[in-house]
Amino acid sequence: MTNRRHSKTTEDAKSEPIEINDDDHEETSCGIGSWRPKWLQFFASANFFVINFSIIGILQGAMFTYMIGIMSTIEKRFAFETKVSGFILIADNLSQMVVSPLVGYLGTKYNRSHLIAIGELVVALSCLVNAVPFYMYGPGVHLLNKDIVTNTSSHQFDLCLPDNMENCESGQHSTVMVAVVILWMSSFANGFGYTAFYTIGLPYIDDNIAKKNSPMYLSMISTLRLLGPALGFILSSICLSFYENPFMDPGITRNDPRWIGAWWLGFIILGAKEAFKRLSTNYLLIFHVFGGVFRIIGYLGYYVIKPKYMELQYRQSASSASFFTGATSVATMAVGTMAGGVLIRYIKPSARKIAIFVCLVELISTMGILSAMFLQCDTPQFATVLPIGLDKCDSGCECTTKVFQPVCGSDGVTNYFSPCYAGCQSYDNKLGKFNDCSCLASSGSHLQTETWATNGWCSNDCNKFPIFISILSLCNMIASTARTGDTLITLRSVEKRDKSFAMGVMGSIFAIFAFIPYPMIYGAIIDSTCLVWEKTCGNSGNCWLYDIDKFRVLLHVCTFGFIMIGITLEIGTVIMAGRIKDLYDEDGEDDNGIAIENDKKDKVELKNMDLPALENNHQNDQKDQTEQSAEQTSHS
Repeated sequence: MTNRRHSKTTEDAKSEPIEINDDDHEETSCGIGSWRPKWLQFFASANFFVINFSIIGILQGAMFTYMIGIMSTIEKRFAFETKVSGFILIADNLSQMVVSPLVGYLGTKYNRSHLIAIGELVVALSCLVNAVPFYMYGPGVHLLNKDIVTNTSSHQFDLCLPDNMENCESGQHSTVMVAVVILWMSSFANGFGYTAFYTIGLPYIDDNIAKKNSPMYLSMISTLRLLGPALGFILSSICLSFYENPFMDPGITRNDPRWIGAWWLGFIILGAKEAFKRLSTNYLLIFHVFGGVFRIIGYLGYYVIKPKYMELQYRQSASSASFFTGATSVATMAVGTMAGGVLIRYIKPSARKIAIFVCLVELISTMGILSAMFLQCDTPQFATVLPIGLDKCDSGCECTTKVFQPVCGSDGVTNYFSPCYAGCQSYDNKLGKFNDCSCLASSGSHLQTETWATNGWCSNDCNKFPIFISILSLCNMIASTARTGDTLITLRSVEKRDKSFAMGVMGSIFAIFAFIPYPMIYGAIIDSTCLVWEKTCGNSGNCWLYDIDKFRVLLHVCTFGFIMIGITLEIGTVIMAGRIKDLYDEDGEDDNGIAIENDKKDKVELKNMDLPALENNHQNDQKDQTEQSAEQTSHS
């Protein structure tokens, strides 16, 4: 009896430290309020939560890339610089920087699934608010020809005419700051929801599944979330193929620089001191996090600018650029992520080998991105756009850079900013040509004896776009194989009690040093390559024309530099990864895969705790033996 009681006590003592699920005060049943029917509890499992978590991740990723896909269109619609676009994109990271530690702390005290649900409601509302500027200001008809807007038959193009004066009273041409503020506030609110989703969600899942299955679950979640960015780009491609007002015929094609796609449509469719001390002395986590900071700057900076680069270098429309960016990425990234998860699940490499693998695959991927820099097309030859009055040939034209309407000179090589800058005074509807273009003969490297021009860019045959897409797709697949291992090292490098808090602190660090700076860094880099700015009534707006060669070199070299700094810091992770003794088995480790240095101490305490019971058992046995001897003596 005593031995059984002692055995039970020992088993309870051994099993007490092992807690996989949430604390007892957290409800895990499904329902709303007090309504929690039994049949609904079928969905109260880790598997269904992972499915729900993945769906939310897909929608959140779609919203992010949808914003990237439509950003160049919004720049044209509301006439602001790329730096302002970066300011809008960092708003969600500002909120993440502020609330991440708080959300991580609350995740250790309150019902985590409820916090995730509240966050997603905020995301849904912020998504709808993004469409408000369209309903406030309507479509950007100020970029269209006068005959389209007023239904008159007067001049159809920006020709060289003396009465071509700017109207500075309407206010439609200047940067619409109210729209910028609304978009920024919506993005700021979105950051709250994303923080709850990521900071609390991943530790919540990792705490409720067997650790040996973590690589499979994490790879599945990462793979499914890849659908989000692809869907976002595809959705932006579809929406941008419609004019901003879908019920209006603007009279221009999608390749026209004045085309403003229905950017707003997709939003409707998508509709602790001790913990700080432990984290600050966790040098493995420090190297891993700050290595990730530079890699995030490089990868996301390139990812955000890539659609614009495809538009400029390979003459793709905004719709096509978004489509190819999303459609060609999802399959390769999904294959890479799943392959990485499966390899880790069955090969079970050590933490150090995983860290080495992460460095190698990202090095290969970065070299591939750098090689894409050499896949350039011939730079289009452009006539110089001089301020009004400095070019004698168009001195009486009153030309502006309000609207970018490129035309091709009669030599078939030289491009002009607009018919006005080419000095064209008339347009032949039958032949589709501009006539009496006085500036053609005085510009360009080719002798132009004729004075006509055609609408649009000069033809530039370039077949390197498929190669560019193929190389980047391969780089995506290679880099994605490290995604699961990278996440696994992050989760296993801290103790279980610090997981949510660590994710919150990491969110703040990433927001401060990566997510907030990268749009501004790359925005400033791209703006430095601008040749012609939109200027109306003395105010600058978006960039119409870039130095493509400078754009190409700076984009790829800066991306390569940032990622290489991150890989260099990851070498510190490789060196210190040995402290993670076992990533997979639960025996002989704490709740997070890190070998417990105090394990022997715990066993000694457990042994000392059981000594009184053993002594009592020994005394009881001696007493029983004495009584049995006395009985035998009495019988004798």
